Amino acid sequence: MTLVAAALSLLADQPVPAGDPSRWVSDSDYPAALVQADVEGTAGVELQVDAGGAVASCAISATSGSAELDALTCELLRQRARFTPQTSSAEPMAIYRTRVTWRIPRTKLITQGGRVTFAVGPQGELTDCQIERHEFEEDDLRCDAWMIGTLAARVLPLPLAGYRSISLTLAMDVAPSEFVISAVANVDRVTLARASATIAPDGSIARCRTGVAQTLEGNALDLCHGPMQPSRDRLFDRRADGGMREMAISIEIAGVRR
Repeated sequence: MTLVAAALSLLADQPVPAGDPSRWVSDSDYPAALVQADVEGTAGVELQVDAGGAVASCAISATSGSAELDALTCELLRQRARFTPQTSSAEPMAIYRTRVTWRIPRTKLITQGGRVTFAVGPQGELTDCQIERHEFEEDDLRCDAWMIGTLAARVLPLPLAGYRSISLTLAMDVAPSEFVISAVANVDRVTLARASATIAPDGSIARCRTGVAQTLEGNALDLCHGPMQPSRDRLFDRRADGGMREMAISIEIAGVRR
């Protein structure tokens, strides 16, 4: 998550932060429920700063799209933002304008999954395929350059030649999580499909809830109407203690920019 300080004020005596504004908000402030719901956004903020450098009030000038993120942004800035005391202005208050971008740290906690990664040549050609697996022996992951290149060209914001590499990740999270696939900076990510399911003690899928289902060529990539569709078939190991399990599965395509 990045705090971007924008010098937008028309006042000559724009308040000067005392310290590094990037420390006002951190990844650890992200509400867990909003991470789970994949809620992101950028909030425009106006802070009224008194002559002593303290924040007197905070107002959202441009919403992040989430009322909870907007409220949290102002709460954190009121608590943490501090400015150098004014010495030259006759005004009792000064305005400091900035933006706070809430971006989920793209770290996948998974117990099973894998990734297919291609290097991208200068003309957008996919080469040098690599497959990473963790506790995943299925043959779903293949070096299919045409399929992955076609998906990337349709959903990522840049032409293929704008990326150094393209990857397709399949991640399954069955609580508790044990493994981490780390995020990479300067990367565009698009979730193609995401669903969560309740696994019955006998190993069958009792319920499935669709989170994301991208539509490609008129077909929705809805995992709950595909491999995660509730049925009496036993897809997973039985649970000896008779308890229910929660599972999340996601398919994501990503491109690392040049």
